[in-house]
Order: sequence, then C-alpha cells, then structure tokens
Amino acid sequence: NRSRNVFCGRLRKIETHSDFILGLDSKEKTFVFFKASENNRIEKIPLNNISKVNLVKETVVLNDNNGINSRIKNVLLEFSLKSPSVQSIQFELFNIEKNHQLSGEIQLGQEWVKYLNNSL
Repeated sequence: NRSRNVFCGRLRKIETHSDFILGLDSKEKTFVFFKASENNRIEKIPLNNISKVNLVKETVVLNDNNGINSRIKNVLLEFSLKSPSVQSIQFELFNIEKNHQLSGEIQLGQEWVKYLNNSL
C-alpha cells in the first residue's frame, strides 16, 4: 500500500506487527499509531502532551475441564496525558477475540513503554 509506505518513511523509530504500526516522528516529536484492522486508523500524540506510558494487560478467568485458568484478554498501550481534563488514551496491541494467541505483543509493548517514557 503506497500510503502506508509514505507514512512509514517519515518515522525515525518504527515497529510493524500483524495489523498495527508503532512509530516515533522525530521531526514532529509525535508518537504515531496505525491500525489496519480499524479502517487504517492513524492516531498521533505529541510527546509534550504525555505524562506517562503504561502497558495494560487485561485478563479473563476461564473455568474449563482443566480447572480455573486466567488468559490475557487485551494488551494495551495506555498514555496518561498532562491535561487532567483529558482521559488517558489506549491503543490495542492484542485482543483475544481477534488474534486468539499472543505473538510478541507484550514484549513489544514493554519495549515501547520504556522507550517512550525515556523520551518524555
């Protein structure tokens, strides 16, 4: 996709994964999130608006033949913003209903949390 290639070419740090891209536009000092499965959604957050980034892992408890087990339901990057009047912003890296199995989303999220918090 040409527009996706042009979009990616502007980013200094970039990670592509199944249906999303995480990037940092160093010129605009902006975090960029692209999600193909959400109608090519593009979100941008200026780094100077972010107070902290966290990785959120939501779990679900299942009671099956093997007993009670918990599974990760969602993995989200959560951005706390400096403005107290604005709620935090979350970007979905994994959803058990869409992906069924984790494939590196937690590790990728942890790396970006560390990188972004160090860039603030």
